[in-house]
Amino acid sequence: MPRRLLPIVTGMLLCILSLTAAGAALAVPDEEDVRTAFVFGDFVKYEVTDPQDVERIFTELQEIDDLTAPNEQYAFAAGGVPRGVLFELKDGKTVCYEVWGDNRIQREGSASPAILSGKLGTLRGLIEELSQKYQPDVEPFLLASPGEIPAPGQADGGTLHLYDNPTKSYAPVKGGRLTRLIGALAALDGAGRPAGPDELGAALASPDGMAVYDGEIKLEYEFYEKGILIKTHVNRYNFGQEPFRSDMGIPDRAYVFSGEGYRALRNLLREDMKELPKGDYWLGMMRYYKLRGGAGMPPAFSLHNYLTGYRRESDANEGIIFSDLKALQIEPESYQKITGQVLLSEPELAIEIRFEGGIVYTVSMNQSYLQVHSSDVGYAVRHRFAAGSPGYGRLLEIASEAQRYADVRQNPGT
Repeated sequence: MPRRLLPIVTGMLLCILSLTAAGAALAVPDEEDVRTAFVFGDFVKYEVTDPQDVERIFTELQEIDDLTAPNEQYAFAAGGVPRGVLFELKDGKTVCYEVWGDNRIQREGSASPAILSGKLGTLRGLIEELSQKYQPDVEPFLLASPGEIPAPGQADGGTLHLYDNPTKSYAPVKGGRLTRLIGALAALDGAGRPAGPDELGAALASPDGMAVYDGEIKLEYEFYEKGILIKTHVNRYNFGQEPFRSDMGIPDRAYVFSGEGYRALRNLLREDMKELPKGDYWLGMMRYYKLRGGAGMPPAFSLHNYLTGYRRESDANEGIIFSDLKALQIEPESYQKITGQVLLSEPELAIEIRFEGGIVYTVSMNQSYLQVHSSDVGYAVRHRFAAGSPGYGRLLEIASEAQRYADVRQNPGT
């Protein structure tokens, strides 16, 4: 069987589908039940094809499993990016073990706590050895293959965005355009030469970048005259503790391309960015699952209708509010950077949005302008609405309906 590299962007997420642990803490499966074995690191996995190497992995896991020392408080060990082992079972399920540093291992998706063991250094060394052995000669360009990028409608309704930093605008790519663009990217897979960022040349304009979202992983592509710089961002959760954001030590990657493939991709990017409706880039970055809310916490949204003076915190209709905010269309060339002014001078509607981690957006608008202020940035972004932009009318209506509902509750006899 030829060596082949398989991306782990989705493979890591599949670990949560593994069987519930029973018996020993790691619940190592029977070797005869495993269809394919992988080792992984830096969020890329490598298929282990030599049966003797697979046997070595099982030997190490079973030896660790016999020396369990459960740790009730799961925490990430030093070392940043996890390394580990992933098994695809013959029944279609997966079993994944993450190794953090030299002393902590956990079976992903199980109810068992992490295991502390002084023997993990041997397993980690074996994983690194096999990663080098099964790494192909050609380094891949894409971390996510076309089949692993979620379809439109998943991941908050948009998984691939083109963006233009000079105008703080973005364009979600869906449907046939998404399929076409992913195909152009896939055609470059393996064709790029790893390079330093200083070899990429001048930054392209409109778009100058692209973001691909896959669950907790965001891939950011910056386009340059001669090639692409790829940045990987990962959100991890500490099992019920306050979530945090971390790039987890994954290095940026730069690739230089020659030939028609990259020129064709550049032409396609320019065409899509020109023809697609554009929105405010900061609103485009929002992810629904990052909204703050839940038991004992204030709602994610506060509405302030300046036409009536009505103001209310509300978690009702939050899905509609979120979708309508992302549907707002702007004129990119109207961009203004506003300092010292959170709200528009004459707003009709303002919406405060609270996110996990403490960031707060203040979005103000009237029939002509949209302004977005983020609490972690020292300025606001202002655009003129595009003609016929959807969303604003219904947002104003939601605020009015919420006010009427509140009035009825306070005065049920009227």
